[in-house]
Amino acid sequence: MSGPAAKGIKGQRFRGRFLGGPLTWLWLAGTGVPAVIGWYLVAVPARGTPGDQRSWFLWSGNLLLALFVLTVLFSARKWSIKLPFFRDYGRGPRHLADRAWTSIQDLNRNIREGKYANDDAILKEAAEILRRNEMEKTQQVDIRTAGSGASAVKFVALRKRQPFGRLETWLEMHMGVGIVACLAVFLHADVMPGGGSLWHHVGWTLLIGSMIVLVTGVLGAVLYRVLPPSLADADPGIPYEEAGVARENYDACLDGLLGTLDEDLRAQLAPLRARAGSVDERRKRNGEVLSKVATAHPEHAALVRDLAVMAGSRDYLLWSTARARRLDRLLKFWKWIHIPVSVALFFVIALHVLQVVWY
Repeated sequence: MSGPAAKGIKGQRFRGRFLGGPLTWLWLAGTGVPAVIGWYLVAVPARGTPGDQRSWFLWSGNLLLALFVLTVLFSARKWSIKLPFFRDYGRGPRHLADRAWTSIQDLNRNIREGKYANDDAILKEAAEILRRNEMEKTQQVDIRTAGSGASAVKFVALRKRQPFGRLETWLEMHMGVGIVACLAVFLHADVMPGGGSLWHHVGWTLLIGSMIVLVTGVLGAVLYRVLPPSLADADPGIPYEEAGVARENYDACLDGLLGTLDEDLRAQLAPLRARAGSVDERRKRNGEVLSKVATAHPEHAALVRDLAVMAGSRDYLLWSTARARRLDRLLKFWKWIHIPVSVALFFVIALHVLQVVWY
């Protein structure tokens, strides 16, 4: 996707602050401010008394564990939609849903005929349709516009309510609380200036792991603000995922057609199967193959031209989506670091909790 469409995506879908929406900063302040105040009021005075300091480690550890659990809830919320119970939770009976959808289409037809004075009247009628079909708690309506200019058409669309909240809100909580949790490790361990020092390998593992998770998490926030619009710009009218499927289909067609030919002709056409590194290389290779086959097998000239076009189209999809695939690999590379380290960190946290309880 490029041009005006990509600009529209930049202006709407990816509009946001560096760390998400305003709620991220509320999560950050709501968890960070009490943590800092608690450290100054409790941890600093506790340095003079071993018993008080032990109490600080215990209770600050409990709070820190709660912060890390809250951070993980976003991942649980994200993956919950793969489970039928969470995916279908809040859905109304099928016959009522079908009846509401049919009534909404009648409403859209009335909108096109100009039977409503304004958007408020449309929304009021749509809300009445949902209430009449007992769908007001599970569905909500939006007024949207298809097309532009004189051909623009206004219509009402249904979308399912999200009883567990929007993923964006969970992501804001994940980033805000996660940042505070990782930084609060310094407060819990009391390795701030004037404090003690870590001596156990589990403590060092937790501290280093938290910093890796923090740095990669902030880096991920940057990447997911910067790269998606670039991905939209890089797509040559077809998403790179779909381009990959199309390339596989071209390969399957080439193999199928080559398999129907005799062995001698198949050997001469084999260079078409290989991917070319550039347009010039592909043009040169096609020319050589076409000239050989035109001389030895003139009856197959049309088939060879079709195969050359297919091979060229496949290679064009590969070249034109190269930038998009590089950006996608960068996002995947980030996941390969952040997610495994986060999972390992929670195993170490569990080990640390067991260690404290045991001793």
